[in-house]
Amino acid sequence: MTVVIIYSRYQVAFDFVSYYDALSELFMNLGGLCPRWAEYQILSPTSPQLRKALCNFYASIVRCCKHVIGTVQECT
Repeated sequence: MTVVIIYSRYQVAFDFVSYYDALSELFMNLGGLCPRWAEYQILSPTSPQLRKALCNFYASIVRCCKHVIGTVQECT
């Protein structure tokens, strides 16, 4: 019984670390995209289609963060 409990705790800790590693990689990749979007906005600041695309992109990041926070709060 003790071995099962120790293994379960180890597995939970491993899953927790794996989740945050994947999350960190996701944010690093998103961070690499943001400067490119800023460059596009400088090239065409009056484009309504570009403005909408930029808004959608950043809204997606906000929704992702909101989902991550909700998931973390559920686990704690």
